[in-house]
Amino acid sequence: MYPCQDPIVNYRILKHHPYPIDFSTQNDQQEPHVSRKVLNSEGGLMLPAELWAEIFLYCLPGCSPKDGPIPWYNRDRDVNSLTAPLLLCQICRGWREVAVSLPQLWQRLTVYVANGNACPAPDLAERWLFRSGSLPLDLSLHQQNESSLNAAAAGTVLSIFINHAMRWMNIDLQLAGPRLAAHLEPGKLVAPVLQQFRLRTSYRVYEKEERYIFGVFQDVPRLINLQVSRVPELDLLGNSTVEVPWHQLDALSLDYVPSIGTSLHILSKCESVRECTLKVDTLFGPLLDEPLVHPYLHSLSINISNVHFTGFFSRITLPALKNLSIHVRGPLEHYSWPQSCFEEFLRRSSCGLTRLKLRDSGMRADQFISTLQQPYLQGLQELVVDDRRDWTWDPFVTDAGLYLMNCSLCMNASAALAVLDEYGTESESDGGATNPLDDQACFLPNLEELIVRGNCLKTVDGTISDMVESRFYFREHGVAQLRRVELDLPSGHLADLQRLKAMQAEGLTVDLGFI
Repeated sequence: MYPCQDPIVNYRILKHHPYPIDFSTQNDQQEPHVSRKVLNSEGGLMLPAELWAEIFLYCLPGCSPKDGPIPWYNRDRDVNSLTAPLLLCQICRGWREVAVSLPQLWQRLTVYVANGNACPAPDLAERWLFRSGSLPLDLSLHQQNESSLNAAAAGTVLSIFINHAMRWMNIDLQLAGPRLAAHLEPGKLVAPVLQQFRLRTSYRVYEKEERYIFGVFQDVPRLINLQVSRVPELDLLGNSTVEVPWHQLDALSLDYVPSIGTSLHILSKCESVRECTLKVDTLFGPLLDEPLVHPYLHSLSINISNVHFTGFFSRITLPALKNLSIHVRGPLEHYSWPQSCFEEFLRRSSCGLTRLKLRDSGMRADQFISTLQQPYLQGLQELVVDDRRDWTWDPFVTDAGLYLMNCSLCMNASAALAVLDEYGTESESDGGATNPLDDQACFLPNLEELIVRGNCLKTVDGTISDMVESRFYFREHGVAQLRRVELDLPSGHLADLQRLKAMQAEGLTVDLGFI
């Protein structure tokens, strides 16, 4: 904290300042010893060291995003001389004493390895961890690629991390074949306070050093969050040479699972898991004897082949599910969205989803309309449709689907269906059954965020903005206000563009692309 050169400004600051700060001391005055007080650069007494310590904790940079690619062009954004805690050590002797003596400032360390160099350097990393005392550690190591220089540098840093395994709490490793500088000692890794473990590798199989890290699972009584590229030697029944504590996990992410049977076996072992992300391969393996009912799974994100979609969703029931993300993949000539299986899964689970994301689903327009009418989707607050795979697919987000979500067009859901009949649109719903949504003003009345990306949107210019306006301005019959819209608009939709921009100026979050 420095005094301003203008004495008038200093007077105004000090007039109502709660602490006795003296900016009038001369620069050539000798600085006394710093004990329980910290001096400013001019020699005046400032705040007690305990208060500075509390303030310094708020100077730490925010945590780096844990998902998505690492921006290598800005790889030193967390550890450099212009950010805390290193910056705090350069202001004055008093600040440095407080910063170095405060272990909480040094609990988190992120190291980036690129072009054969580690940032920060291994010597600084060792000193950093020494200053953290005996506190639990939040450590990250990101290796740019598998070059020999990067592998050696990453191995050196990883060896330093391993020396402090007893204090691991949150670990994030993105590796590409590191080479440990020290000899690997079996059974050395023990992490009794480890809570979150994330390991990504660029290889299809783990290197020796990467496999060694999995030895930490021998004793991890507090581990609740596991995110890995794959579990070593995982068989079709979900068994592995690594003793993964499946039963205590609250969150699980696996980038490779060999079959849908394996995924079901793993979920059956994860008795308490609430968040799960799986990428399921196309192998065929043994299924569970009985369909799986998981009463606690709250969020499921699955990347699955269209061939195995039915096999998975017909064998699982998730009554607590709120967040569902489905990414479908497979040969284009065999592509079709299994609408009946999806609807049966929703009915069997009786779950009230609040977020649904469909990526490369291959839906038809009538299937999308049928999805909007599902009773168990009427609590949706966020709907994401992302179909970018092939421009030859017929668009399925059409005028008819948007009419169902327009709360000004109709007074209730039955009237909306009548409008669809007027436009000659058919859906897969049973028209003879009583509609349970007759008392709603429109379909998806709780929707607050709508994201439609890719080539799946085809409407008359103005239909989109009509629907958005009805939910942003009017919100009839208790319909929630639409707060965010992300769309890939057809390039000729000038009316939609102008009206959406007008709503953006009034507070609607709008992110537009063009197709």
